[in-house]
Amino acid sequence: MKSPILEGQYIMKQFISMLFAAVIVTITACNPFVDPGAPDDTTTVRTTLTGRVVDEAGKSVAGALVKGHGKTATTNANGVFVLSDVTVPSTRAVVIVSKGGYFTGARAAHPSASKTTTMLLTLQLAKQTRTISAASGGQVVVGPATVDLPANGYVDAQGNTYSGTISVAARYLDPTAPNFYDSFSGDMAALRADGSSTELISYGVLRVLLTGSQGQPLNLRQGATATLTYPTVGAADASIPLWHFDETRGIWVEEGTATRVGGNYVGTVSHFTDWNLDVPNARRAFIEGRVTCGENIPLAGIVVDIGQVHVVTDQDGVYRRRVPADITFDVEVKGSRNEGVSSSPLTVGPISENQTLQKDIVVSSCPTLLQAQIVGCDDKPVGGFVQVITPNGVKIASSTTGKFVMTVPGGTALTLEGYSTEALTFPSTPVAAIPAGTVFDAGNLKACSGVTTEYLDIPLPDGEPARMVALNGNGSRVAVVTQQNVHLYDATTGTKQWSASVQGTTQYPTSLRFVANGQRVALMTSKGTTVFDAATGQVVGQVNASGRQHITADGASVYVVADTSSSSSIIEYDASTGAQRRTISISGQAKQFNFVGLQGDNFAVIQRYSPAAILTIDLATGDVVRTYDGASDSTTVSESAALSPSGKIIILYGRGSSGTTGGLTAVDLVTGSIVSRIQTQASIMAISPDDAEYVSRMYTQGALPTLMTLRTQQLKRLLPWNAQSQSDTPSAFTFSGDGSRLAGMSSGGANTPNGTGTGRVRIYTVR
Repeated sequence: MKSPILEGQYIMKQFISMLFAAVIVTITACNPFVDPGAPDDTTTVRTTLTGRVVDEAGKSVAGALVKGHGKTATTNANGVFVLSDVTVPSTRAVVIVSKGGYFTGARAAHPSASKTTTMLLTLQLAKQTRTISAASGGQVVVGPATVDLPANGYVDAQGNTYSGTISVAARYLDPTAPNFYDSFSGDMAALRADGSSTELISYGVLRVLLTGSQGQPLNLRQGATATLTYPTVGAADASIPLWHFDETRGIWVEEGTATRVGGNYVGTVSHFTDWNLDVPNARRAFIEGRVTCGENIPLAGIVVDIGQVHVVTDQDGVYRRRVPADITFDVEVKGSRNEGVSSSPLTVGPISENQTLQKDIVVSSCPTLLQAQIVGCDDKPVGGFVQVITPNGVKIASSTTGKFVMTVPGGTALTLEGYSTEALTFPSTPVAAIPAGTVFDAGNLKACSGVTTEYLDIPLPDGEPARMVALNGNGSRVAVVTQQNVHLYDATTGTKQWSASVQGTTQYPTSLRFVANGQRVALMTSKGTTVFDAATGQVVGQVNASGRQHITADGASVYVVADTSSSSSIIEYDASTGAQRRTISISGQAKQFNFVGLQGDNFAVIQRYSPAAILTIDLATGDVVRTYDGASDSTTVSESAALSPSGKIIILYGRGSSGTTGGLTAVDLVTGSIVSRIQTQASIMAISPDDAEYVSRMYTQGALPTLMTLRTQQLKRLLPWNAQSQSDTPSAFTFSGDGSRLAGMSSGGANTPNGTGTGRVRIYTVR
């Protein structure tokens, strides 16, 4: 059975109003990014920031977090992001882009007031370059550059000394490479050590990321330094300043100097972000113009190269850019960036300080053009965004009027996708191959639909209300525990594969999960753990022990904090035989604590109540390897807590701004950093395995579950739940191991023994 989430706009608008009233996201300064050297730093404009994030192969990077001027977004499947209607400095808008496994990226651009400002950014993989010992340090060679790392000079995010193995990811950005600016952070604007503003000319960038054996970020301890060596790349100065990229302010900041030694520049640094070797130019100027073809036809979405940087034309074909004053540089539309559309290089400048050079560009011949108009449900024009999907990639365009004229590849079939500024989508629209050099009008694109979520309902036997559900790794099978039985179903068809009677043991189930790569199903209660063969339902393991218990992902071990224990200890059992293996004494801890869960197969997470703290315990030794005792705010670690499937993120209870309840804080237990804070009366019901999303539901009759991003609180979709009775409310959600599917169950005992029960499990496809 499949069904869309909602039909029509009214329910969506009502829900979003309720959601915004209930959820308050804590954001730092409204506009933290600086615009150095602005004639009037209070001058601002409003614009919509949009763009695309790709990797070095040009493929879309989905799920990247984008922050800019107090707003956040997540890139979609095509790598596209939108930050709607933001207030930015009049000459500089900035976004910071991050995703696990990549170096953090940043882009700055001259904003298009009352229109849309488009940015393009390439994220570089933070792949391991080499491994070193923290005790001895070592040299990392990065192409023509090197990084010399010190011995005994490292700390984690909490300032604790680190002494283990260090994974080093390092990259060098060559300023002579044609793709240099693609992954360059920000722009060439910078702050000198005395706080004055300047524009830069880069002679290369080194970026270094240090990671500990548990995946925790590391940096240099106070007093320790690393040595960076850059090639000269044609520079002749005796020394050149070093600049680090400040991600909080979104700008390069001067710190130190590199001195010429033979054919290299050598300098020392005391911490790691991106380090830029740059000659400053204290004066700035501007260049702007229109890119057109034929009879003055403006070309939107054209990438214009300007010296070391590039910029994207807006919906009217206009480009703007800040540049260093008093130097000459080339301006060009390169065919390699623009579907073959090109112009001859123009050498321009020098431009006097704070002056603007008007330089229009006419390309040699008109490219293949696509035009369209987004309209709303009332068929009236409305602003919005279009993604043109081609066999070779994705082009984006945006317009405050919804009218588009954009360059597309000729002779290639296209697909149009997009949505209005009201977040309503238009149907995916195929476009046949357009003859090269012609204009095709796609007509009106009617944005009048919401996001749809496919799902399958699995009815449960009458008189058996579900207690818990679990999905396997790819979401193809679902296990359900009721008061009497464990049932296993094919999650794609709803066909029951087996049932196993466990009557009398499931009154208080605490966990149900697939383990051993989906080959086992483990049911944990307050009285013991039962392990079933996932193929047959046969019991293949039994642990009889009272207390809070968790099983490892490999299905080999069960760890229990016994109800009757008089000491601080965790008991390990063999999951197959039920035999007790050993007792793990937790070093220096009082008895009063809660066994929250496991972090991988090697660490336990416990919640100590006096003094209150969240502790990560090495199960091999019983040692406390990490401690989180709260932040200097209303968050408390002494009340309820919930752990994500990875064991890395914990949700802590807090208090509201006036002493009211309902505050929640998500904490990264590996780094000790705050992931997000939410002031809400909603229930958090599940966190995805990659710690990126969560499911919540308001304590309101008829409220729908929502899928939201954990770090930004962005609403991704409403999850359909057409209640069949007053007590038929959704609960106990769980993700599949790959995060592609989500299961929820009916709560409240909607089943009846007379054949009219409506108990069910619903399996959603969410990725």
